[in-house]
Amino acid sequence: EAKCRIALYGSEDVVRKLAHFSWQNDRIDPYSYDELSSVIGEMRVDSGSGRIEGLESELMGLLFGSVGEGVEMRNRQPRRSEGSPQ
Repeated sequence: EAKCRIALYGSEDVVRKLAHFSWQNDRIDPYSYDELSSVIGEMRVDSGSGRIEGLESELMGLLFGSVGEGVEMRNRQPRRSEGSPQ
């Protein structure tokens, strides 16, 4: 559904970048984080939110839980909220 909305409302650049990303990546993994962050950055520009210098590393942290180059997959235990069984 989200891709359909982007295809309908996104700029030509965003649609092309997302299509290229989708064709090149069967799934999202550490090797595709930079490219996906770039696509999302382009979407921000397209939506009028503007480009933010260094946003790609912040996006990686927001979306994937890691910041910076060479993102590694980590085995993390989910955080327990207060009152949840141990």
